[in-house]
Amino acid sequence: MALTLETQDEFKRHDGRVVSLPSKNTRKYHRVSVSLGADRNIPLTYGNHNGGFVHVCDEHNVDVLFGVLDTTIDFVNFLSESEYLFSNNSIIFSGGGIEDLLGLYLTHGHSFHLIEEGNLSSAMIILEDDIWKGVSQSDEFNEMISDLSSSYIWDRLIEYYVEDLLSDGMFDMHNKEVTQNELALIAMAMQPRGHRANLAESFIEFINKPELKIASRVVVGDSNTAFVFLIGPSTDREVRSQELILRCLVVRGRLPNIITVVGIATDRPGTSQIGYSSDIAYSGHSDHRFWFYSIT
Repeated sequence: MALTLETQDEFKRHDGRVVSLPSKNTRKYHRVSVSLGADRNIPLTYGNHNGGFVHVCDEHNVDVLFGVLDTTIDFVNFLSESEYLFSNNSIIFSGGGIEDLLGLYLTHGHSFHLIEEGNLSSAMIILEDDIWKGVSQSDEFNEMISDLSSSYIWDRLIEYYVEDLLSDGMFDMHNKEVTQNELALIAMAMQPRGHRANLAESFIEFINKPELKIASRVVVGDSNTAFVFLIGPSTDREVRSQELILRCLVVRGRLPNIITVVGIATDRPGTSQIGYSSDIAYSGHSDHRFWFYSIT
């Protein structure tokens, strides 16, 4: 029997790690065609086909698409919104491609729903081939890019923890063993670019400004997720980890809309005499236990 996404519950990476797939009942599939070297002469049209909706890219716009939508959640949201727009309207590309659709998406607040206000549902929309050019050269777009520059600090924080996970694994303080459990890192990586900027700025300000005189900070992210930051010395990690879990529990109790809580505890820079470490706590909607990860 042929192995397909519809039949598999997991797959194995080239390094041997097993990755679990979402439940078959909740999975969503997006089809993306990339034709490098096609020079706009792509036989496949953008939109619905017998096998489902297909997003068509070529060498002119694939870099634009992934350059602007460079997180999983931002990219998938754009695909979902595009499918929504095409399902309710007749869309015609006038010489351009998906980059002009992206320009329209950005100018309407990362959504296409605003287009349908005023009884525009089931309308014919013609996308001229200069939409993206106009958007990308605008002051508003450049300001957006500048405002998001701090978000890449959050990316580097994820990469720092992932390196530990993919090398020797992280130490699960609850079970006292090395674990490959990556739920906390997935929650961090599922934050959109805009939320990453807010999280990164809050985290950096928190650990670099002792004059704030606070030991912990809570920041609410996307998808009903909250992040708890805690400062504590590596010399007393047991107490620090216990305090982290208690603060996470308080967040769950006082913010009923929060489904997932990720706690990050670390030393304040320039204060440790024995080196630095991080502890991570995670609790999600499907598991009310907390997972503890120790990273040196």
